[in-house]
Amino acid sequence: MAVRLIIQSNSLEGDARLPALLKFTAATREESGCVLAEDFRSTEVIENLLHMELWETAEAWDAHWTGQMTKNESGREVLLDLLGLDPAIHDGGLESPRTVGQNGVEIYDFTPAVFVDGAWQPDDGGTRPRSVDWPAWGGVRIIYQSTSHPDNDRPENATHAMRRRGMAGCDEFENFRGIEFPENKVLMETWTPAAFDLQWEVLQRESTSEAPRPRPIPAERRYGYPGSEWYHHCFFVLVDGVWQPEDPRLRSVRVKW
Repeated sequence: MAVRLIIQSNSLEGDARLPALLKFTAATREESGCVLAEDFRSTEVIENLLHMELWETAEAWDAHWTGQMTKNESGREVLLDLLGLDPAIHDGGLESPRTVGQNGVEIYDFTPAVFVDGAWQPDDGGTRPRSVDWPAWGGVRIIYQSTSHPDNDRPENATHAMRRRGMAGCDEFENFRGIEFPENKVLMETWTPAAFDLQWEVLQRESTSEAPRPRPIPAERRYGYPGSEWYHHCFFVLVDGVWQPEDPRLRSVRVKW
């Protein structure tokens, strides 16, 4: 099991915190079992930050998190403190209201996705029955990592994102740029299942009717890799030192999903 960590925040002190955050992330990359660790900034709202990690095994993640719980003398978790984040306040709170997207912590069993038979599904090597469609509970979390030159961030891209966010059932549609590696781009999306199905149909129609877009400026990727990830969206909070689903109805003491 590989572990994907996603944290979004929007502290107004982000610029002041950034040097320490980037130092933390660089040190994390050197830890045993860390596959990727990187920080991003929204291309629309400069305060919105995205921190992403990928750990090779559950054991590597546990060792890393145990270290985080013991390093901070102030009693707060190191990374959350650097991001100025309370995981349970998704709108940023009164002091720093978030206008695009949501703050929070998400932790998933990492699986890249592929498009097969007209639908996205986990690329985990497993064979799925064609005669059964499993239920999709909760929202659809989509992470799309790509590579492009920062000069490709044109005003029309923001307009496209605003149009997507205006669709019913879209909780997030936001583009982020790598801070250390600005050629790295991440699109974060969250949809209700029915709303995503509808917008997918709209997207397919637009792709055949819109005028061709300008050719992107080439960019070489220096860190990480592009690809898509799809998850059942879930926010997590700390309960007695253990990350648990924010919604108590999704927790179980006797079953480890």
